[in-house]
Amino acid sequence: MSVSAQETVFRHLGNGATVTFAFGCQVVKSGDLQVYLDEDLLTSGFTVNGIGSPTGGTVTFAVPPANLAQVRLERDIVLERLTDYQQNG
Repeated sequence: MSVSAQETVFRHLGNGATVTFAFGCQVVKSGDLQVYLDEDLLTSGFTVNGIGSPTGGTVTFAVPPANLAQVRLERDIVLERLTDYQQNG
């Protein structure tokens, strides 16, 4: 089974009115998606929709980001190998 490559960082610009911003990768847990406004990591003031969807979802802010504010949505997961493959095994 092949694994498809997905972008994991999505950048948007606020306009002072839009509250919903999309991300286009699968996020298994809401804690795996980091939400930045300008360079500040946010922990509240938004909701995440589409958790578990292979095509992504949206982040909806309670208050629209200011005009030209940089919104960055970034999947951040721990990568680990659960199987130990032996060379020439």
